[in-house]
Amino acid sequence: MAALFIQGFSNMVFNLRKNSLLLLPIFAALLLEAAIRFLSYQQPDATTYLAVHGQLLVEMLPFFVCHYLASTLSGRPALLIWLSGFIGYPLLSNILAHTIHAYGQWLLLEMQGVVLAIVASVLWFIHKFYGQVKQGPRSWIAHLLSLDFMVALSLFLWAFTMAGVFLYTDNPMVNQPLQMIIDFNLIVEQLPLFMHYFWQFSLMALVLFGVYWFNRYVLIRRLLAMHGLIPFLAGGLIFILLFSTPISALLLLMPLNNVTDFTLLPSENHNPFDPFNSQMTFWLLMFSTPIILAFERKSQDARVADIARRQTRTELQMLQQQVNPHFLFNTLNNLYALCLERSPQA
Repeated sequence: MAALFIQGFSNMVFNLRKNSLLLLPIFAALLLEAAIRFLSYQQPDATTYLAVHGQLLVEMLPFFVCHYLASTLSGRPALLIWLSGFIGYPLLSNILAHTIHAYGQWLLLEMQGVVLAIVASVLWFIHKFYGQVKQGPRSWIAHLLSLDFMVALSLFLWAFTMAGVFLYTDNPMVNQPLQMIIDFNLIVEQLPLFMHYFWQFSLMALVLFGVYWFNRYVLIRRLLAMHGLIPFLAGGLIFILLFSTPISALLLLMPLNNVTDFTLLPSENHNPFDPFNSQMTFWLLMFSTPIILAFERKSQDARVADIARRQTRTELQMLQQQVNPHFLFNTLNNLYALCLERSPQA
């Protein structure tokens, strides 16, 4: 295992440019964890910034290597490598931290960073598997791994993260800015309070998903694709003007928005008619539209390629049938009969 790890590390480093896209999710998890750790310090400076990023890079190096090896291998070896890196390594590190006091004091990587790395790696493999599924017949797996699923999963993780951050901070609506730290032990100990925050952020996530869904399936697919740009812009404007106020009124009913004079979301003055609410809906549509259009274009290209493959397969089957021995025998037999009859068709 050690030799495989060293070989994988050397291959990853020497082919870093080639493997940059493969390692991108883990690197994003590293930067996010480093940013959270850095912002948790009371007096951050450049030295602390570099130290946090450098130490986390060293501590998360096994994640990079095991993610790389699991991507290059297949089957049971890939699974064992992934489990050893993302499950075995954190467990071993935790045991050493409780056994060796100096190591425990030095260790910066905690459960939050491990979870971020696991989520990043799993999402990468889901993306990779989804690309393979799209090349075959459309199935329930392809539907599960669609853009809708990815958006819903991202919003769920956002709601979970924000609930954990609010739980970590005493009176979070007053003590601003928040420390971006999630304590999983605290979540278990204060589960009712965590759920109190979680359902409210889940409601916000549901509203955001509703805006995305309406933009994709109504504004883009029905108006933009079928009728052009002007109906799409008009439909978007109507949606902003009609739905921003009731959506804002719904969100303002959440308990979090009744703690202080200002609100968490959307406007900060308890006014559902505030123009900021319409601006927020506008920016949500503006942000989601390019992503949806890019995904729709990619899906359309995949469908066209699938149709071309089906057509090629059908033509090949027809050619194979034409050279089938039974078909060829019948053809020659008919020619022989026509020759015996001295038919002009022969």
